[in-house]
Amino acid sequence: MSPNCRVGPSILNADLSQIQAECHRLLDAGADFLHLDVMDGHFVPNLTFGHPLVKCLRSKVSDTFFDMHMMVAHPEQWVEWNPWLMLDLGAFNAMNAQSFMAGMLPKVEALRRQYPELTIEVDGGISLANIEAVAEPGANMIVAGTAIVAAADPRSVISSIKSSVGHVFTKVQVER
Repeated sequence: MSPNCRVGPSILNADLSQIQAECHRLLDAGADFLHLDVMDGHFVPNLTFGHPLVKCLRSKVSDTFFDMHMMVAHPEQWVEWNPWLMLDLGAFNAMNAQSFMAGMLPKVEALRRQYPELTIEVDGGISLANIEAVAEPGANMIVAGTAIVAAADPRSVISSIKSSVGHVFTKVQVER
């Protein structure tokens, strides 16, 4: 199991009137990637980012990995399906109505057992209070919105998340 932890804030929680500056602020604070929750108002009732905004943001924040959570009725309008696509990321949304859902963690553990080297992302209600519980079953790509974006010191939160995940992964490897 790889202790390499990557942390990305959900920019949906940022000041969207200053989205470019917010993205750079979060990246300067140590974010490894940016998470975009794309909602079309059909698949889910909320409406967030569309093609034009993502394209514009890509041109302004060009060297950053965008992790997109696609909650859209017609994903084929966003991506071209490639039948030879290899699985290199397992993602779990662990939130319902803005609350962390610990019931998703056994699924993370099962995936980790089957694919020890896989990057496993968990998104939804992640905070410093529950990061170790998220890391213990094997999550190593963490999406945290409010915990990072609203923090007085986002750098400290990102650093603490990475440290906690690294500590848990080291402990798990020693126990095995």
